[in-house]
Amino acid sequence: MFRGPEVIKREWRDPDKIILPRFMAKLYPLQDMAQGLPDLVPIDSFVISLDGRTSLAEDDVIQDSVVKKVDVSLKKSYAGTHLALRAGIHRTYVAQTLLSDLKALHSALDGSSDCSGLMSLIERQVEFLSDISCDVVRASTLAEGACVSARRNLVLRDWKTDAAQRASALGLPFPGNVLFGAELEEKLHERFKEKKHTSSFWSNLGDRGLFGRKSPVPAPSRHQFVRSQG
Repeated sequence: MFRGPEVIKREWRDPDKIILPRFMAKLYPLQDMAQGLPDLVPIDSFVISLDGRTSLAEDDVIQDSVVKKVDVSLKKSYAGTHLALRAGIHRTYVAQTLLSDLKALHSALDGSSDCSGLMSLIERQVEFLSDISCDVVRASTLAEGACVSARRNLVLRDWKTDAAQRASALGLPFPGNVLFGAELEEKLHERFKEKKHTSSFWSNLGDRGLFGRKSPVPAPSRHQFVRSQG
C-alpha cells in the first residue's frame, strides 16, 4: 500500500539538498505540444545580451550569492514540478484509456446482472482517478508558472523602468522553452525603434545594462534584436 505521508516526510527531510535522481529525467516522455520542453528553462540569450557584456554567461547574470541560491532552488522546484507534470499527463492518458475500455467491457457484459453492478463501481472509480490526474496536471502547470514568475522577477530585479513596462515583461505568456520568449524581444525591439531619440527604455538602462552593473561596452544596438532571415 502506498504511504503518502511517509514519502513526503522522506523527501522533505533536507529540502536544500533535493536533487531529482538522473533516471527519473528519462521517465514519462511527453508527446504532442508538450514534447521537447526542457526541465530547466534557460534565460533568453537576448536578455543576457542586454547586460552589455558580450561574454556574459547565464550563470553570471545573477551575481548576488543569496539571490543566485534562490534561483537555483527555483530551478530545482521547476524540474521537480515538470516531472510531476509529465507523470500526471501519462497517468491521465492511462486512466482515460482504462475508462474507455471498462465502458466497452461493461457494454459487452450488460446481460450479466452479477457483473453489472461491479463494473459500474469500477467505472466510477476510474473516472474519479482520471479527474484527479487532470487536476494534478493543472496544479503542476500552475506551480511551474509560479517558478517562472519568480525567476523573471529575480532576473529583472535591477531593471530601472516604470511599473507598466515591468508588469508587461513579467506578465508575458510562458513559452516553455525559455524564460521570456520572442514576444519580449519583439517588444524591446519596437520600443527601441519608437524611443531611440528620447529618454526612454535605453536611458533607463544607461551604461549599466539591464542588470544595473557598470558595463565596459555601450548598450546593445538594434541589430541585436533583428532576427536572422536564414
